[in-house]
Amino acid sequence: MSKDYQLNKKKSAKGQRKARKRISFESFRRQPKDYDYLGSPEDDENYNPNLPIPKEHRRFFLSFYEMFIDPSGLAVVSLPDRITKTIKKEIQSQPTVGVFDHAAKYIVEIMYHTLYPTLMNQKSSDLEYLV
Repeated sequence: MSKDYQLNKKKSAKGQRKARKRISFESFRRQPKDYDYLGSPEDDENYNPNLPIPKEHRRFFLSFYEMFIDPSGLAVVSLPDRITKTIKKEIQSQPTVGVFDHAAKYIVEIMYHTLYPTLMNQKSSDLEYLV
């Protein structure tokens, strides 16, 4: 599915008319899940959430914190105080690569319990054009 998306995006960028293709979410759901972008860091046996963030990457983690976690950020995500406080405390002291793992798990869980049922209740014809 992502290859189709990329091809269509390239076609439209060149000024060509993008062909509308009906996408069956049921068939996509049944596809093997071996894509690089699926899964979580914990699925990788080499992932260690307790490793310190390398200095060359700290600015990216800090920018992410300031944008999505910090209460004065531009696109703050609604998280429980306990998660926000834990992240803030770790960012200010010795941040690790797993600093945002609890927040990510929380957001995925919320999406699964709120967004997924809503999408499944919509008409299948409406879903065919969402990508």
